[in-house]
Order: sequence, then C-alpha cells, then structure tokens
Amino acid sequence: MIVIKQTKLAFTASFAFTHSDERGTTYQTMNNDEWLDACRRYWVAHDDARSESFPFRWHHENVVVERMNTLRGLHTDFKTWKLACCLVGVIRLGLLDTRSMETEVIELWPDAPQVLIPPWVANGHAVLSDTAVFHYLWNRAYETHARYKWDKYDIDWGVSRPVVSREDS
Repeated sequence: MIVIKQTKLAFTASFAFTHSDERGTTYQTMNNDEWLDACRRYWVAHDDARSESFPFRWHHENVVVERMNTLRGLHTDFKTWKLACCLVGVIRLGLLDTRSMETEVIELWPDAPQVLIPPWVANGHAVLSDTAVFHYLWNRAYETHARYKWDKYDIDWGVSRPVVSREDS
C-alpha cells in the first residue's frame, strides 16, 4: 500500500512495490489505481477538496541520465502534476511555490520516497553524485511553461559550479 505524506510544498509517497533479494531490488514506480486510492485516502483524511478532483491517469514518463553538477532550472506550466524519483545516484530537488514564492529542498536517491509535485509548484534539480537517473511521470502533455531563475530563490542546490542549459542560465 502506498503511503502519502505532505511536505511543505509537495507530497512524498512510498513506492507502490519494492522487493529485494540477493540479486538486487525491484521498485514498482507506478500503479495508477494504488496512487489514486492513496491520494483519495490522504485528502479525505485531511478534509481536502482535492480528493474529488484527482481522477487522472499518468500521461507519459521521462527518464533523464545526467552527470554530476547538472542543474535543471525551475519550471512549471501551472497545469501538470508530476511524480518524480531518483533511480540511480543522488539528486537535490528544488521546489518553488509560484503563489507564495516559498521554497523547499528534498534529496532523492533510490530508496527515498517518490515526490508528487502539484501544478503550482515549479521544480528543478541538481545532480550530487557522479551520475544520476531522474524518473518522472506527467499527468498531461506538458505545455509552454514558465521558467524561474534558479539562483534567484532561497534554494541550496548543493553544487558550487552548476552546469546549466542556455535556457536556464
């Protein structure tokens, strides 16, 4: 069973299924029915109106393989929910609430919980290990989005010399 907890700006959740033995570990990153049930349970228990407005299915997924010091800037389209996790390495996820401009940092690694990012929260991340694999799902096609300057907000990315794209610099 997936268990959801609220952080300051997002939600964390255990993996849908994990199995370990002498060969390694299997993580089930998505079970849509379990996710929907977990979200409804959480929001009903917290008397949150979102429990009635969360009937989506995941639209597509991305896997990004990155090198140390890569920093992907803060982006959102104000419509898309994202479910993120780190499959290999260590990633520092930076979050920015675009309504209050409040920030939060969550470190991700293979055994860390997944993070459910609401549409009004811009997200970016930095790679803290030699390499990392960042996995995320979107509930809809990502549209033209807003970018927020990654170094303008109170986010400790954990990298001294970030490697950023032209769009994010």
